[in-house]
Amino acid sequence: MGEEAELIRELRRLYDEYQALNHRITEAGHRQRFSRDPADTDRALKDEQRLLVEIDRLMTRMRAIEGHLMAVRRKVRPVLH
Repeated sequence: MGEEAELIRELRRLYDEYQALNHRITEAGHRQRFSRDPADTDRALKDEQRLLVEIDRLMTRMRAIEGHLMAVRRKVRPVLH
């Protein structure tokens, strides 16, 4: 159960990071829509693009850990057909 618990902890940590990134993406979107400063709007667009790449990588990592967790759980609790 140690490996399973470690994977779950890592998923929780990554989910917290996901929530923070998602919040920052939302803020960048608001800055694009509501800022009166064209330079800030441009920075917000670049920030959003960079953050979207980060969140994509993070989600890929989360899916990989979920897949590994499923494999570990199958070893511990075989699926009966």
